[in-house]
Amino acid sequence: MLKLLKVMPRDEGYADVFIARYERLLVWSLRLTDHDRSMAEDLVQDTFVQFMLNHPDLDTVQNLEGYLYAMLRNTHLSRVRRASQKPQYHLSLVEYDSAEISLKAADVRARLQVQEELWNVCQYACMRKESSKAGSVLILRFFHGYYPSEISKVIQTSRQTVDSWLRLARGEAQLYLEDPNSLLSKKENASLVSDAISRIRSSQSEAEGADAFVAALKTAIFATRQGACLSTKEIRQLYTQTSAASDTARTAIPTENLAHIVSCPVCLDAVNKLLALPLLSDRDPTDSLGP
Repeated sequence: MLKLLKVMPRDEGYADVFIARYERLLVWSLRLTDHDRSMAEDLVQDTFVQFMLNHPDLDTVQNLEGYLYAMLRNTHLSRVRRASQKPQYHLSLVEYDSAEISLKAADVRARLQVQEELWNVCQYACMRKESSKAGSVLILRFFHGYYPSEISKVIQTSRQTVDSWLRLARGEAQLYLEDPNSLLSKKENASLVSDAISRIRSSQSEAEGADAFVAALKTAIFATRQGACLSTKEIRQLYTQTSAASDTARTAIPTENLAHIVSCPVCLDAVNKLLALPLLSDRDPTDSLGP
């Protein structure tokens, strides 16, 4: 499966196809999970990840809903088999709500390994944001400490869609941790991101605490921004245009604009002010856990 994890220009089209059928898939998932709502939602999200990773040729799928149901059922069976083989579940690093929490959860002996993995997750997200909202959503949630409801406002889409992008990003990030070569991106983008992160990383002392380490990760993210900043007027126009329609019909912020915004402290705080959200200086990833 790893070799199929590619940067695809059709990512958002595939996401739209799936999300349009989310409610029906959730009904089917509830039946498969004996109406356990939380488990059913997780199952649909896992199926979404598989659908996005596999990128089936939709032109050859005669019955798309039947195809998705079969994928949902197979994902459910796979989860049941894994649960029976591995009764003890260990939380993956990217399943934590923020980089800071994952770092503090590790014991001293594992701290260096966690830092290594966090740098790799950071590199994945910074490469991925240029071609998919999955990267930008992970940056907002995992590194900047935004609530999912706040991310919904920043990217101008539904909370349900945010959850789907976040689950996809975590699935891809986990695969990237297992095999960094699994993310096939444009060579120039990979080089730019790698150089920027290596530069920041080389100046980071292992003796510094968790707060300083997380600050270094954010500095690295800001160092990977591409393109020119938007003026205050342009940002206002961008959000006015996208929010004019209803929640179900509005157009999300373009991927390229979003990639710059999440990796630019000036533009991101301009968006925060426009949307009446806390500024970056007022945020702490440990405060964004929610109920």
